[in-house]
Amino acid sequence: KVSPLKRFDDIILDEQSRYKSVLAASEQELERANFLQQSFLAQAEEQGKAAAKIKARLACQRESVKSNIGQAKAYRAVVASGYDAVDSCFKANIAKLKKRGAADH
Repeated sequence: KVSPLKRFDDIILDEQSRYKSVLAASEQELERANFLQQSFLAQAEEQGKAAAKIKARLACQRESVKSNIGQAKAYRAVVASGYDAVDSCFKANIAKLKKRGAADH
């Protein structure tokens, strides 16, 4: 016959064994969660770096486009002033020709 004290010791040992198993499983889950967290953080850091590169490239492209637009506007202004100069010169020449024609008659 097993003594009540022996049965009580066996129950305690069984409970300790079960708790150790649960604790080991919890520690494994915690290690997995830590690994996933580190993995997600590393991915987020890489995505952040990639996003920063894209933002920098887009900012550079935006500045380039602004510069090109500025150059186009400046060129247009030069062409327009040249056209105006040619137009006023042409008008002056026409006026001179008309004066000569009127003076000749």
